[in-house]
Amino acid sequence: MLTQAKNAPIRLVFQAQALPAAIAAIVLAVMIALTASATDWGAVAKRIATGTRRAGTAPLQLVHPPVRVVSVLLLMAVIGGIFLAKREGRDA
Repeated sequence: MLTQAKNAPIRLVFQAQALPAAIAAIVLAVMIALTASATDWGAVAKRIATGTRRAGTAPLQLVHPPVRVVSVLLLMAVIGGIFLAKREGRDA
């Protein structure tokens, strides 16, 4: 492809897969169209809003306390590292 060599096979692999890919695309498009036409979009919007709200608040409630503990431990480690670095600097 980069060298423009003409010794490639005449029928490439992607050309052989064109018909199955087209059939799969048509079947998928029909399934999506049938699903979209049978959906009550008013009810879906309410469910999505509720689900999104729950999905956004649940991780924060579960993760918040451990994050606080880890942040305090990291802060203590940084302060301890600074203390040790300054103490070794004076002795040297």
